[in-house]
Amino acid sequence: MLRHRANGHIITCPECDFANKHSRLVARHYTNTHKLGGQSYKCPYCPFIFNRKNHFQTHIFSHAKTSLPISEKAFDSACASYGTRFDDYKYTSIEELFNLFSPQLVSILQCSAQVHKSYKASLIIFAVLHKNDPATNSLVAENEFIFRSKQKNISVLSTNDDLEELIDDMEKLSEELFDGYCDLEGSGWTFEYVSGLFLELSECAPLTGGCPINDFRSKYVWDGNCEKSECFYTAVARHFHDRDKTSNDQIRDYARKHFPDYSKEQTMCVSAIGKFEKKHNLKINVVLFQNGELYPIRVSKSDTITSPINLLMISSDRQEDETILYHYIYITDLPALISELRYSLKRKVKVYACINCLNYFSCMKSLQNHEKNCHKREAQNIRMPNKDDSVSFSKVVAVQKIPVIGAFDFEAKMTPGLGKTTNSQNIASHKIVSFSMVLLTADNEIIFESYESDEDLCLALFIEAIDKVNKIITDAVKEEVPIRMTWKQQGYHDAAELCYICLKIFDYDYKVRDHCHFTGSYFGPAHNVCNLQRKQNFKVPMYAHNFSGYDSHFLLQAISRHASAPKLRCMAYNSQRIRTLTYNKINFIDSMHFISDSLDNITKDLVASGHEFDILKKSGLYDTEEQQKLLLRKGVFPYELLTSLKKFQNMTTFPPIEDFYSRLYERNVSKDDYLHGKAVYKAFKCNNMADYLRLYNILDVYLLLEGLTAFRNVGWKEFGLDSAHFISLPQYGFQW
Repeated sequence: MLRHRANGHIITCPECDFANKHSRLVARHYTNTHKLGGQSYKCPYCPFIFNRKNHFQTHIFSHAKTSLPISEKAFDSACASYGTRFDDYKYTSIEELFNLFSPQLVSILQCSAQVHKSYKASLIIFAVLHKNDPATNSLVAENEFIFRSKQKNISVLSTNDDLEELIDDMEKLSEELFDGYCDLEGSGWTFEYVSGLFLELSECAPLTGGCPINDFRSKYVWDGNCEKSECFYTAVARHFHDRDKTSNDQIRDYARKHFPDYSKEQTMCVSAIGKFEKKHNLKINVVLFQNGELYPIRVSKSDTITSPINLLMISSDRQEDETILYHYIYITDLPALISELRYSLKRKVKVYACINCLNYFSCMKSLQNHEKNCHKREAQNIRMPNKDDSVSFSKVVAVQKIPVIGAFDFEAKMTPGLGKTTNSQNIASHKIVSFSMVLLTADNEIIFESYESDEDLCLALFIEAIDKVNKIITDAVKEEVPIRMTWKQQGYHDAAELCYICLKIFDYDYKVRDHCHFTGSYFGPAHNVCNLQRKQNFKVPMYAHNFSGYDSHFLLQAISRHASAPKLRCMAYNSQRIRTLTYNKINFIDSMHFISDSLDNITKDLVASGHEFDILKKSGLYDTEEQQKLLLRKGVFPYELLTSLKKFQNMTTFPPIEDFYSRLYERNVSKDDYLHGKAVYKAFKCNNMADYLRLYNILDVYLLLEGLTAFRNVGWKEFGLDSAHFISLPQYGFQW
């Protein structure tokens, strides 16, 4: 029955401290919260009680001591984002930003813990960075970048100290992100100011223990049959007692005495074990048993010398909010438990187990040698394949050679750099002045070659050459090339009983003639399904040596400035190193992903192996045998002397050896290399150094194609696969 307060017309709920002057509001509160038996949410900061979680969430965030508004509301998915853009003030240092907003962020995290019990938080910072021209030191670009910290798990058990430590970690991580991005070699970006700060919160269902229901049975574990949330503490306490001499009540008494949190009705999350472990100077490992499998979900990193406490978590029940509760059990013999549950073995001989991967060993020395490398990785459940499991070859398109491949190379002029910057030495800046490109068929026939040199228009000319290559491929695809078969091939096809792709008989599918749609060449008899799976690849692999570290930067400049509506796809290591880039019908690939050696060493190996250099013979670069011998090695070039193309055009003599010094490598070329370059200049009758630049640039491309073709032929002969279908040697090797 509702009652009035004596000091006025204020009506109070008979079950709690909720009060209001309107009786209908108090009656609705009493009916929904108490009479119907629904779940209620009591605010820890005031006497209000709510029967709906979203109303409680909206209310409790009003207690957060922050000026940051809610930028997004998605309470249906239990997610919210606090933050704002800074339009009136520019924070030029991370320290200044966090000094002001750290207390506010901690307050938000405290309130969130009351609503979600367990959630994840991540910090998002919008920062403006600028880039200056190294030559003129003038502003070239100013962009806004987004930096996101890693998500951190937070629970209702987290204290203020934990939350403050979390914010400090986010601050350090943000500084590392800024410094790491700005200090990347060749980046050129400099931090200017912070333009926005956001704290993103999302609810999660963590692994939690504390359920009294358990039907797991094994002689290698101990279960105290405790109530409520006591299972974790009693399991830890069991480690310090001998089960044969101690009763369950004595173990519980030990837990109550030594663990103050024992009586709290809070479940122990796996993410909170670290704090408990540090507080009591323990070493706790947790293994999860679920769906008949063991998973090491927590391996202690503690340096304490005490023996580790191994706990087993098993799923036991599901709460009303769909959160799964887990039950903690103490493991008395981990190696024996692993043998029983993973391998269904009952071992009589003592074995030693690795908690990080759950493998066991026959002696301690073997385990110690294994743990040196295993513990460098995160905990994992290694599952070996069954006897009947197998991995079969699937990339059937690679059984035939790509009809066309290409290679290119840039040469750049060098201008003095800015000198020493924050963490690096800016020696020089590069600008492309020439390029060479060659297109080659699978039969080593040259179908396209281009060389251009221009200080201002070189990148635009490169895009024109690329567009010509795209047109060649597009026209070839549109043209219907009929199949070309000899009478011997026709006879072989008629008599064939096996598909040349899958090596199976023609019993489940009819036989077709597989051929190249680019040249019309006959490949062999194949199942119709196999023929359709071996879809012709009309993407041209275009190789450059050290494309990821050097040529890709200039290629992106060329595409961004001169390409019209390009179709781009990119795979990158990071913002500064591109692994592969697809532009329309061309795949740009780093040849060092296959042959990780210098072009000079590649050429020497080809000469030593008796390579014929058939592509170089068709290039038309030389007329005499003497000239051919001079081209069978990597040339030398005075990179730092090339400060302008006009300078090379006016230089009619071969420069002295002093001009070949490299400040990057801090050494000069050898006398033998210098004399070789001088002999090349004379033998090919170069009128000036611009002619020598042309020869040097074109020769690099042909030598690269010779190396790639030799590698391609070896792989084709040994494994029957064309390496041109892949972007790296590991990907190629996986299909062997």
